[in-house]
Amino acid sequence: MSLPQNPGHKLYFAYGSNLSSTQMKARCPSAVPVGLGHLPGWTWIINQRGYANIVQKSSSPAATATATAGAAATATSTATEMEGAGVYGVLYTLPPIDEAALDRCEHVPTAYEKATLDVEVVAARGAADGEANEYTQFEQTQLPALVYVDYHRVEADRPKAEYIARMNRGIDEARRDYGLPEWYITNVMRPFIKPKELTEETA
Repeated sequence: MSLPQNPGHKLYFAYGSNLSSTQMKARCPSAVPVGLGHLPGWTWIINQRGYANIVQKSSSPAATATATAGAAATATSTATEMEGAGVYGVLYTLPPIDEAALDRCEHVPTAYEKATLDVEVVAARGAADGEANEYTQFEQTQLPALVYVDYHRVEADRPKAEYIARMNRGIDEARRDYGLPEWYITNVMRPFIKPKELTEETA
């Protein structure tokens, strides 16, 4: 098997609000969705900045830190229970011009740093029609992907108010378009990100 011929393009693994293809289209117009990916050995959290982050399980304070708020405490407990879950997200092909734009959106290097990690292609399919694409041959295979990681703020905390709506859009679109697992949404993400209807009730 050989990788699809996209010279200069990288695979990018989105696990936060960029789960939303709508947001990614606005930020990175030339990025193309590949499908659902899975990153083993890491844990998904909302960190002290109030945004999504991933931490390596071997040194993850997310499972042991004392949370600063009740919501964070619940999330920390859930992270412990879901220790083997890894991180699910959406894979995109990313040309250099869009990578530069995404660096600015992600505030590299002050908020996030760039890493190359091996991500498994779970299911290769497009957002619009759900049809298989050229990455189908790599399903169940790990490929190197660009991932944005905050290595300094690695404890669980509450999300920023504006981020909740963006995360809910990302969750909804990734569930609908790429098959983001329902159990993962419920057990890993929902302790941090309340569903839209609950957010509206308490607004």
